Amino acid sequence: MKKILMLFSVGVLCVSFGFAQDEEKPFAEENLMKNIVSQIEKQYPAKNISLQDSVLQAVTNGDTDLLDDLKYDEKVLSFLPTLRDEKGNNVFHLAKDENVVQVLAFILRNADNKTGSTGVIKTLLEQANAKGQTPVFKALLDGKLNVYKMYGMFLDLPRNMKKAVSVQGAERAEARNEIAKHLKESSGQTLLDAARRALVREENKRMPQPEKLAALDWEIKALEEYANDLF
Repeated sequence: MKKILMLFSVGVLCVSFGFAQDEEKPFAEENLMKNIVSQIEKQYPAKNISLQDSVLQAVTNGDTDLLDDLKYDEKVLSFLPTLRDEKGNNVFHLAKDENVVQVLAFILRNADNKTGSTGVIKTLLEQANAKGQTPVFKALLDGKLNVYKMYGMFLDLPRNMKKAVSVQGAERAEARNEIAKHLKESSGQTLLDAARRALVREENKRMPQPEKLAALDWEIKALEEYANDLF
């Protein structure tokens, strides 16, 4: 019945909007249809999707409105720290952008209503997925530089990298221990390799973003300064 209703709605909407005229470009019709179907799907959302899956989708798609609506939901507070997808990614691995990260951090801080602790956030940022990638590593590999920098500042990654290559003895060892889990994945690919791959991927896009290319290039140069000692 739902499918029939959706098809009927598509027909009604198509008639009301009108198809593209013969002289219009073909992709105009395709875009119109996509917009219509998108609106119908919003009116008739998929059923039987769990709250956990809804949260994962919102995190991945950058739906901060939904996350904001759920930020005081006790069920969400209870499972968010242990929520994973099928590849072992936690919510910080999957966060689409810095706006999602901010909402997640707010929720996780409030999950501990006694102290508002940030300990759970640090724990999640240090967890590896099935490929041995922490959220820090994956954010850079995915080219999400703002997210990568947010994670790095929270974990004091820049300072510890500098200490790991510039000081000696116990202090150096301590700094390396703090960052070691973020420097490589299980296959041996380094954080520097991840940055280089992200740059190539951006360069190969149909419409690469100059500012992103420049930022990735700068990040690569920064990591190269530590390459001999860290990687």
